[in-house]
Parts: sequence; structure tokens; C-alpha cells
Amino acid sequence: MTVLKLLTPLSFLALAVALSGASAQQAGGQNALPGAGLVLESGQDRARDKVEFTGQQSFTEDELRAPLAESIRDVIESGVSPARGDDLAFYVGSFYRKAGFSKVEVGYQIRGGKIYLQIKEGPRTLLRKITFLGNGSIPEEKLYDYMIGATPERLAREPAKFPYTSAEISAGADRVRGLYLSEGYLKVTVDASQLQLSASGREAEVTVRIVEGPRFTVGDITLTGETIFPGAEIMTGFGEPLDGPFAPGKEVAMDRNLQSFYKSRGYYQAEVTPTADPARARNGRVPITFHVKPGPLFRFGATVANNESGRPRLRPDFLPKRFAHLRGQVYDPAKLDEVFREMLGTGLFENLRVSVTPAADRELRIDLTATEAKAKEIGFTLGASSYEGASVGIRLGDRNLFGNGRPLTFAVDFSQRGLRGELLYVDPWLFDTRFALRNRLYSESRQEQGYYKDTYGLRFDLTRKVLPHLELGTFLEGAQVTVSDATIDPALLGPTNYQIVTTGLTQTTDFRNDPINPGRGFVFTTSFELSAIANEPAFTRSIARFSYYLP
Repeated sequence: MTVLKLLTPLSFLALAVALSGASAQQAGGQNALPGAGLVLESGQDRARDKVEFTGQQSFTEDELRAPLAESIRDVIESGVSPARGDDLAFYVGSFYRKAGFSKVEVGYQIRGGKIYLQIKEGPRTLLRKITFLGNGSIPEEKLYDYMIGATPERLAREPAKFPYTSAEISAGADRVRGLYLSEGYLKVTVDASQLQLSASGREAEVTVRIVEGPRFTVGDITLTGETIFPGAEIMTGFGEPLDGPFAPGKEVAMDRNLQSFYKSRGYYQAEVTPTADPARARNGRVPITFHVKPGPLFRFGATVANNESGRPRLRPDFLPKRFAHLRGQVYDPAKLDEVFREMLGTGLFENLRVSVTPAADRELRIDLTATEAKAKEIGFTLGASSYEGASVGIRLGDRNLFGNGRPLTFAVDFSQRGLRGELLYVDPWLFDTRFALRNRLYSESRQEQGYYKDTYGLRFDLTRKVLPHLELGTFLEGAQVTVSDATIDPALLGPTNYQIVTTGLTQTTDFRNDPINPGRGFVFTTSFELSAIANEPAFTRSIARFSYYLP
């Protein structure tokens, strides 16, 4: 009987959701074909029929074939030729040299429609030690890290992991040179050509000679042109230390940041031209001049959406309405990005792209290109606990009800304690405003210890984000509660048939870097509510919650 009481108020609504076409996404797979293993073995045999290795001692044939897979496939498909034999020999030699065999020799012969690769490995050379000379400002440990990505202790402990190759040493020297340049040593030279091999040729010591030269730093900053904003405010827009090292591209990075500063204040076509010449440096300080041409002030204009879905379900005006509140505001890419991320978070789109285009009257048209995601879903739950016992559940949902982009969800959960169901409708943009409405219709029948309880009710939550990190809200909830089959003393049980009405206020302060998968930041929520039973004040309740995320 209680099951019928639960299903009666929700059955038609559940049927409506089910009939709307909620469907499960099925994971597809490919079944292995009979004989697949035989095909692979046949391919290996064909490779052996076309290419054979001789003279290898340090590697197996399979280890040599792996990096040559594409070239061997080319031989199998296109045939044996001197050019392909020469390519295979080159790639085998490169493989050996990368492994530390600096004196390897690889030749080839073609006999009977087959390529024979002849390998003379020679000794394998391992890097034993690196000596840095002339480094006065950067410690050796850091230079080791840039050269080979390891400490001297690890090099001594695991020498087999550091084969000597001239290409890797040269690349390491370039990384060291880049490190010095980033620290302002614009005239640095790094020479890693001095090599000493052991008598057996199996150990190598490299000497890296460094001539640091003078260190350059950022000097006086000069602004020319139509700067518009006070100099002190502009300086905050550089985003770079104004007294740090002057590295190649330093002025370009500062230029890019200064352009972003102007664009975030509506000057979409702002141009900044930097000029910096280390030859004009005094005491190592390089003066930089930035010439500013801000251009006109732009505001957000109309929004144009292009839905590339095969059979679009969203209404054509859905996306333009979501961005409509930006129209007339001074252009700010951060505001545009905020709405864009909000749209991605709805789950309505498989792909969404946004761009802006200058239009008439100094407006920027917002161009959107969208591909819809599947909106309907079905989910199941299965669990058990010591009090609830075994439990099962089903959830039907449609994130795009009637093409309006509003989600509707119906869920039923059954456990050994009873049955619970709810219908949830969320309107994140009530009447196309920035208010959000959440409606929840629920019903529950449960066998608790000492009594049986039937509840059905309705709750409305109205919220709005008043600041980027602050959301305020209010709610109203009403429920009908019936208690029966009680074995508890009536004096202790309380009322058995009553209506309870609750109203309250909520706030959420959210500084998390990601609301779905936060890695840092905090969230602080509070609520205050007042409940009345039979039109008489019954109780008040306050709840606070604080969570802090530390990487």
C-alpha cells in the first residue's frame, strides 16, 4: 500500500520522462576475429623473409625491429631496393648511437630479394662524469639537472641509464645556455666539445667550459603614445618583475601582457610596440620603451550561434540568450570566458567554440559554433549498508527538456528500509535572467526502528551569483508527514500526522579552482532556516560548512 502511495504522485511524471526517450549510452567494442594471432605471426614471418640482422650482440632481433617497424613495412609492401636498404642501415645506426654505441658501423647487402643488415657494434660508451668550469653564478647541481636531468650521485649510482651520445650532450649544453640566458647572461658561451674517453672506450668524461659574461637586468620603463591610464596602474599590467633579469624575449612577454591589460579594459584593437636594446644598457640595466596605440573602446554586441549538430534539439535562441546580458558592457575577455565555461559545464555540448569579430558602432559580435552532446541518460545504483540493507536505484534524466537546455531528472531508490523517489527540475536561467530556480518534488516511505513514516513534499530554491565567488539564495519547503505502526511510547513519539513548512536563507563563498574536481582553494556555505508545524513556530536551525583544498 505504501508503495502505491509513493508512486501515485510521481508515476505520471516518471512516465513522461521515460517517454521523452531517455536512453543508455552503450559502450561498443570490437570482437577479436578468429585467427588474429595467426595473422600477426604471419606478419612477423614476412618481415624475417625480407630483413635479417647479423652481428648484433647487445640487442635481440625483436628489439631492433621495433623502432624500424614503419621502414620494414615499407619493404614488405613496396619491395627490396638499395634506397630502402640504406634507410634501414641509417635507422639501425641511429638506434645504436642513441644507446651509447658511438663507433657503431652498419652496412647492408641485398641477396635473393632480402636485405641483410651487417652490424659492427663496437664498445658501448657510458657517461661517467661531467665537469663544469667557469660557472660562478649557478651551482653545479642545477647545471647537472639541465645537462642530463639527474644529479651527480644518480649518474654514479646508475651509469647504465646514461649512455654517452654527442647529440644528447649538445642538447644538454643548449639547455644550460638557455638557463643562463633566462637569468640575464646574454653573452654567455657554453662549450661542451671537450671529451675524454677511457682506454676501452666504454667510459666518457665531458668538460663543459662556461664563460658567463655580464648579467643584464630590466632597466627604466618608458611609456609613449596614448596611454590613457595612470602609469602606476599600467605598471601592474606588465605581469613581469620590473627589476628582474633581462632575458631574450623579455620585452615581448611584457608587451603581450600589456596588450592583455588594455584588451581587458575594452581596447580590443590595442597595439603595443616594445623597444629594447642591450647595447644601450648602463650598469647592466636595459631600458625598455613601450609605445601604446589603444584604438577605440569596444563593447559587447550581438551574439550569433551556429549549431553544427545533425539534428539540433536546442532552440536557436538558447545560446544568444545566455550571452545577452553581456551586450552593451565594455569588452572584457574574462567576462566572456566566464559565460563560456558556464555553458561547457551544462553538459549540453560536445564541442563549443567562441570568438569575437569587430562590427559596426564599435561593437564586438560574439560568434559561437556548437555541437550538441547527447542529452538523455539512464543510470543505475546498487549498494548495501548496515542500516539500510541492500539497495537498488534507477535514474532517468534529460538535460535538454523541450529544447530549453533545462535538466529534468527522475530517480527512484529502493532499500530494505523503504522506497524513495524524487523529481528534480532545475532552471539555471529563470525567465532568462541570472537567477537560478531548483524545484524538487519528493516522496518517501520508510520502516524505521519503532515506527513507519510516510513523507511527501516540495521544495523551491532560488539563488543568484551576486559576485564572481559569492552566491546568495533563499528556499521554501513544505512536507506532509504521517507516522504509523509505532511501538514507541506516544508521549515520546510526538505528532503522528502533521505538515511542516520551512523557509531559509543560504550563501556560498566558493574560491575553488574547479567546482567539479578542486585541487586548491576553499568553499564556505551557511544556511539559516525557520520551521513551523501546524502554523506554529517549531524550531530554527543553522548550518555551516567549510572545506579547504591543499595540493
